[in-house]
Amino acid sequence: MPAQPGPADAATGSAGRRPLAHWLHALPTLVWLAAAGFALGALLALS
Repeated sequence: MPAQPGPADAATGSAGRRPLAHWLHALPTLVWLAAAGFALGALLALS
């Protein structure tokens, strides 16, 4: 009996792109944390 193509085959084809999608999803949080860290560092440097 031949294997039928289905969602499992589609998922294995896009498995290589999944980590990049995860990083793109986390990017706004990382940018916000970097900005907050920069602001705190600037306040410490100016005090």
